[in-house]
Amino acid sequence: MFVIFAILAFEDEMQFKRHCKQVMKCLDPENPISHNLAQQIADSLWKAERLELRSSLKPKQVMGHLTPQQVAAFLGIEGKRQERAPDFLLTPNYHIKKKDLVTPKKCLVQCEHFLRNVKGVANYEAVWRQYKDFFSP
Repeated sequence: MFVIFAILAFEDEMQFKRHCKQVMKCLDPENPISHNLAQQIADSLWKAERLELRSSLKPKQVMGHLTPQQVAAFLGIEGKRQERAPDFLLTPNYHIKKKDLVTPKKCLVQCEHFLRNVKGVANYEAVWRQYKDFFSP
């Protein structure tokens, strides 16, 4: 049984399985503990080979195999934010222009104000008009 935590999205799973089989054949583990140690050795050898190859790969080749959702996961972004990760995450050193941040900043300020002051409001219909940017489609 292979635990496939050692491979990355752009690596070949079948190649990893062949690698593990070769290591297991060489080490010939006899019990669960030695099998676990052999798997750790196989994983470590795989990762070490990846590090060697990484220096020869161009970043564009690696990034070309990733999705925005995978990059978001590497950054620790989870849930719906990960699912809706923008394409610009695939572009290293992407710079967002200040003019493109004006509306999101307004929305953030309005959202924070709304959350601080929403308690006890019975009629939201009258409130939403104060937050035009935050509630606009």
